[in-house]
Amino acid sequence: DRVTANLGTAGANLLAVAGNYYIRSNLASIGNTGSATGGTALYLTGTLGTFTNSGTLNGGAFGITGPASGVIGLLDNSGLIESQTFGIAIGSIGTLLNSGTITGRTALLGTNQYTLSTIDNGTQGLISGRTALSLSGTVVAVGSINNSGTILGQSYGLYNSGTITRLSNSGTIAATVTSGLAVNNSGSIGTFNNSGSITAVRSDMTNSGTIDTLTNSGLIGGGTNVALRNYATIGTLSNSGTLTSTNGVGYYNDGTVGLLDNSGTIRSGASFALVDSGTIARLANAGTITSPGFGVGIFNGGKIGTIANAGLIKAGTALQIFVGSQVDLLVNSGTIAGNIYNNFDPSNAGPGTLAAALTIAGGTGGTIGTLTGASLTNQGRIITRYADVVFAGGDLLLNDSITTNGFAVRNIGAGITVANTVGITGDYVQTGGSLGVAVGSGLLAVSGSASLTNGQVRLVGAATNNYFQGGTVGTLVTGGVGSDYAGVTLSGDGAGLSLAGVTIGTSWSASCGTTTSAGPTPAWATPARWASKAALPSMSPRPAPWAPWPTPAA
Repeated sequence: DRVTANLGTAGANLLAVAGNYYIRSNLASIGNTGSATGGTALYLTGTLGTFTNSGTLNGGAFGITGPASGVIGLLDNSGLIESQTFGIAIGSIGTLLNSGTITGRTALLGTNQYTLSTIDNGTQGLISGRTALSLSGTVVAVGSINNSGTILGQSYGLYNSGTITRLSNSGTIAATVTSGLAVNNSGSIGTFNNSGSITAVRSDMTNSGTIDTLTNSGLIGGGTNVALRNYATIGTLSNSGTLTSTNGVGYYNDGTVGLLDNSGTIRSGASFALVDSGTIARLANAGTITSPGFGVGIFNGGKIGTIANAGLIKAGTALQIFVGSQVDLLVNSGTIAGNIYNNFDPSNAGPGTLAAALTIAGGTGGTIGTLTGASLTNQGRIITRYADVVFAGGDLLLNDSITTNGFAVRNIGAGITVANTVGITGDYVQTGGSLGVAVGSGLLAVSGSASLTNGQVRLVGAATNNYFQGGTVGTLVTGGVGSDYAGVTLSGDGAGLSLAGVTIGTSWSASCGTTTSAGPTPAWATPARWASKAALPSMSPRPAPWAPWPTPAA
């Protein structure tokens, strides 16, 4: 039989007319293993407890439809439901299980007239069309959508202007035409979990509505323009997967994000990895934000409260803060590899602006943040145009030169270490924290005044070097006119090493005090070696004037 019916309490009123089905009454269940065709393959005005289809429903206008009184408790499709217009658009469906194919110009339609409570598209399921899944119902929310199969649209994979309580994708949601979007949300989504793939030709996913929580452990991206763009509101965006664009932007925020938490990868193949022209309250990165070559890691043209980096931000320009835009605090316990440009201009800032300075803090609890160049070995640059650079706390390895354009670099509480020559074009003011200088290679070279009137200067690596009593260990800071080194405490990491700071002109050097050595002393340098005449090399007879003097024995 093509159709089998299990009669409900009101009896069956099933008509097969011209090869299609017209159900006017209530049935407990009905199953189709055959084929129905026509303008509408299945028209329902009553209630079906369960409808199973392993056959074919092929309608010119509708695969399955009916007015508001047409209700299906469970629709289980393992066959084919297809139409030139709407695959399924019916009064109400409690649960839709699909392991077959549903296709149409709009394959599955949910509105205030046609409501859907639960959609489960299995691993073998395919929902496809110009718009595969279109939801605009705001009166009755779609409680749950679970996709482990394929939702494939030409223009839209999923178009939502309605309300979805929970959306989970472990399969594929895709769009195939150049202007298409795999996911376009202008409605409301409570929780969106993606562990699968959301991909399109150019831009992959946009949000101009509200998403309370968007969690991605899969892939959003692969197109050439923007992987994920937010025009409105996302409460929490958590990424442990990949947001990527081959040529454009990995994540673009034009709206508001409460927390952007990245432990995965946000990447651009050639441009900007992350762009903000809206508001991000907190950006926490324990993963990788990267763009190759002359690309930009984070471009801020809006407002970011705190950037907390425990991972890697790597690009030719790691962070660019545009005119009129601001980052309140940059906390780096990871690595920022690339130039940092602070173009914040207080005169162009909006109301509620907290501070003009670029404020940077480092790692804590033994963790040292690194500021360096894009190759991870070259030196980067920090350039500020309209404000100071302030190191507020934590520990940092500084391998960036700093240009202040008439402003100052201020250390008010950070532990800064320089392992090679680091230049500051401008003034350096240290009123707290510490400056660590690597012995033999480190130097803070300040073109303006260097004012270290508090805090500490530390010799790093002093324990592995040798020093003569009263000798100069090395120059630690060079400064210009007005430099002041009063009140600075000098220390080293060698046990028993006595050090003193010495001002020479506008520079500040370290000299060795009463202890001659912080490390093992070579035998040839031991004063006892020269204590007796017998220990001296023989000089008699005196060598010819042209002969070299003997070298002392080791």
